[in-house]
Amino acid sequence: MGEIVELCAKRLPKYYGIDPISDLQVLTPMRRGDNGADNLNRVLQDVLHKNTLSLRRGATEYRLGDKVMQIKNNYEMRYTTEILGRFAA
Repeated sequence: MGEIVELCAKRLPKYYGIDPISDLQVLTPMRRGDNGADNLNRVLQDVLHKNTLSLRRGATEYRLGDKVMQIKNNYEMRYTTEILGRFAA
């Protein structure tokens, strides 16, 4: 986990001259566990995203400007997986 955080927060942005929030996306094949999406999102959000305006839904906290991704199809509303967006007020 520490290697992923260091790559996203320091090494990749410095080497490529990029913004880690808007220019990076970390993919993982699972949701649970130390290297799963749930934990990775929480850890990277705390390190990279200092915005304090947030909304909590269950165990998940969404901060203003966070990237979000649709991961479940909703055919009635015409949402399909892999739609990307930003959490906005």
